[in-house]
Amino acid sequence: MGHSGRSLRKALLLAAVPAGLFAFGGESRADVIADVNADLLNIIQYTSPALIDGPPNVAREIAMVNGAMYDAVNAASGGTGSTGSLYYQGGPVSNASATTAALSAAYSVMNNLYGTSSIFRTMQGNTISYNGNTLQVAPSAAQYAGITAQLNALSTALSNSIALDNSAVSGSGTNGSALGAAAATAMINGRAGDGGTAAMLSTLTAPYVPVTTAGVYATPEGRPPLEPTAGTVTPFVIDTTAQNSVAATVPVPPPVASAAYAAQVLQTGCQGSSGALTANMITACQTAGWAPQTAAQAQAALYWNDPGGTYQPPGHWLQIADSAAQSTNLSLLRHAQEDALLGAAMSDAGAVAWQVKFADNRWRPITAIQNCATWNSPIYPSGACDPLWNSLIATPPHPDYLAGHPAFSGAAATVLDNFFQADNIAFTSASQVYCNAGTTNRDGLGNIVSCTLNATTYSANNPADCNNAGSQAPLNADFTVNTSYNRSPLICPITIAFAGFQAASSGDLGSTFSRVVGGIHTSQAVTGALAMGNAIGQAVSNEGNVPEPGTLAVLAVALAGVVVSRRRGVLGMVR
Repeated sequence: MGHSGRSLRKALLLAAVPAGLFAFGGESRADVIADVNADLLNIIQYTSPALIDGPPNVAREIAMVNGAMYDAVNAASGGTGSTGSLYYQGGPVSNASATTAALSAAYSVMNNLYGTSSIFRTMQGNTISYNGNTLQVAPSAAQYAGITAQLNALSTALSNSIALDNSAVSGSGTNGSALGAAAATAMINGRAGDGGTAAMLSTLTAPYVPVTTAGVYATPEGRPPLEPTAGTVTPFVIDTTAQNSVAATVPVPPPVASAAYAAQVLQTGCQGSSGALTANMITACQTAGWAPQTAAQAQAALYWNDPGGTYQPPGHWLQIADSAAQSTNLSLLRHAQEDALLGAAMSDAGAVAWQVKFADNRWRPITAIQNCATWNSPIYPSGACDPLWNSLIATPPHPDYLAGHPAFSGAAATVLDNFFQADNIAFTSASQVYCNAGTTNRDGLGNIVSCTLNATTYSANNPADCNNAGSQAPLNADFTVNTSYNRSPLICPITIAFAGFQAASSGDLGSTFSRVVGGIHTSQAVTGALAMGNAIGQAVSNEGNVPEPGTLAVLAVALAGVVVSRRRGVLGMVR
């Protein structure tokens, strides 16, 4: 089977069969896919604070681990072998435990990604100086100790699984372990040279010099742009031609000096501020009809923030997918298929988003709002500029257009809708603790214990120190400061219930709109990203059903009526 665009065939397409119609005859032990992913997400929490592990690479890591597990479980379950695998070419294997095969595949891939020979270990503790800041390149010693603990736990689970399976059916554990290792080797070799490692290092090797030209990304975060070459990473499912095609159909944002662009910046400024606005800006917001974010919207923005030190946007969706798999009692094979599709779609959508990001290189709203007197805006007269304006959530270190989170979310929600053939699977999901500002303080294993801002420390052990968005909005309806909002930088776990995957992706409290009311993106950056992510998710879902040249057609149909041209056309603003 191929190693990119045309690899999801009959076996993976079993993911489209409604839940319960595919009878899995393998082990009935606990859901090893969810257990492995819990370990994977814990590791991502340790790697993602560093410069070299941003959302595009996290999506790639998820795709590799879950793709290898699917290949192993599929072969152990008597699947269609080379016509239904992602990278493994060995065909079905008899008397092999699917559970042990999944554990073995996951451990081998994760050891390659995070073990003693990985880039995270070889660069552990490295720092760089950027714009006067000393920045962490790779996990600290404490964080890497946490990674090692997770890998050791997975190794122990594998050993126990081999012994348990061998005691039940002679040789089944040993055979499953060998199969998993072979599937992992195929995945690792298949992704070698895909540009993923180079993209991680491009954060360091292609330092970006901030500029003062209106409209051009200016690194307001004081960090180098994250993975500027991530758009060149080889896709998992769509081929490179399809990737370039969908990137070319995403419309360019309106010119910086246009009224249309100023209106988009105004919306973000009005709805995504962390503090009171100037009198002139309030007048402009009221005239345009933009109200400040509600308490629920502020909470959703913090919930979907997913910055470094958390599972990141792709990991958040993996957590959601595993919850759905368990609530619907998916078999081991079906669950492996679900997560393989999910990971591939998110990685491919991330590559397109980053390709567009660093082609357009558009500055963030915060730069426009703080410096609007310099960019000849027809809406922002000099009196409406606010050099002290700040976004509700911290601005990530990459350009505005396209947004990353809506791209991952659109791909994930579309794949999950197609997988379950429904959008009525309700779920409740919790975010992770993180610091939205100030200094992050960690314990001996690298876990966040507190945040320090303006000489005040907010403890994760004290509920009163947590940010109280959800019960309180940052601003009152007249844009004055809500004195009941505590403005704590400590974001404790937030739990939100959603009626379905699209509500989580594109609803009022979904990830897409959260980037506007969070103050970090313009409306076209998020709606364009969502449309692109939806198209990639549909293409991944349909890949095995379309003729060889059909991927481009699938993308064109999915994008029809939403995006029109990279040369013209502006999406409507989010309301």
